[in-house]
Amino acid sequence: MNKNIELSFFPFFSGISRDRLAEIEAFSIVQNYEKGATVFESNEPARNLYGLIQGDVDLSILFKEEIITKDIKYEEYISTNIENLEKPIIIEKVKNHDIFGWSALVEPERMTATARCAGDCEIVLIPASDLNQVFNNDPELGYLLSARLNIVIAKRLNSRTKKLVDTWCSLFETERISAV
Repeated sequence: MNKNIELSFFPFFSGISRDRLAEIEAFSIVQNYEKGATVFESNEPARNLYGLIQGDVDLSILFKEEIITKDIKYEEYISTNIENLEKPIIIEKVKNHDIFGWSALVEPERMTATARCAGDCEIVLIPASDLNQVFNNDPELGYLLSARLNIVIAKRLNSRTKKLVDTWCSLFETERISAV
């Protein structure tokens, strides 16, 4: 068992037997990240489930926009330029003892956001392949943590939707959007 890891502090792992936690802790790794460090990028292969022990992590998605500008020099000459703008939008702030990187446990196992440290961080990395093996050996545990993972996914989906609606309202100067 890695002495630096105590998964019982994570609500995601609450109520799990000490033996099973010790099994998961044995293959988990604690890493330190400095402020500004990228933990993972959107669309890269998802190999680990992450748990924030201490620090601040921002989950963001990158909005890309093409802007066409025209420069009229003379009546018969128009110059057209295309500018590509990219802007990261923070969709969630991970709190201490939250898990993130759930994509490692869900097909197609690709990250759906970028995780960047907003401050110095201590993060536990739990290899998904090893965790899935534990689930195969203990289907009850696999079911329990899959149900908890669904809650995390739903929360992140709601955050992303709220951010999208807020951005839309801001862009089109409206106060709210009615659901259809």
